[in-house]
Amino acid sequence: MVSNWLLCVLADSALPTGGFVASAGLEAFVTLYGARNLSMIRAFIESNIATFAASAVPFLSQAYKSVSGADNETVIETIMELDHAYDCMLVSNAISHRASTAQGSSFASLTDNLGLSSNLIKALKKKIRVSSFEEFVLKSNALS
Repeated sequence: MVSNWLLCVLADSALPTGGFVASAGLEAFVTLYGARNLSMIRAFIESNIATFAASAVPFLSQAYKSVSGADNETVIETIMELDHAYDCMLVSNAISHRASTAQGSSFASLTDNLGLSSNLIKALKKKIRVSSFEEFVLKSNALS
């Protein structure tokens, strides 16, 4: 049974997973343009939904399909490929790229801190760290 404490942590609006994870920038939009013009807020929300549907949903769908009946190694490889493809898609938008990376890292740390990480998540995090280190070494060698 899930503890009341865990439910409160997960429901907390200050859940530490990085900027815009819950609102997709709605707070910043309202701060910039105000909350009086409901048609602008509606257009902003509809635009965010359309963008999410066109960009993230295909990746989420493929990731969901990859875990069905596959062994952990196959799932990890598929998710790493999807992560790389999504990373390439976001790299031209530095703000989205930085936010996505921070959110993913924070969410993975949060699952660890709450004791929710499965063996698959732990193996994936380890693989991502190794691949990030290898990428760092390759970039460092290219600069020297």
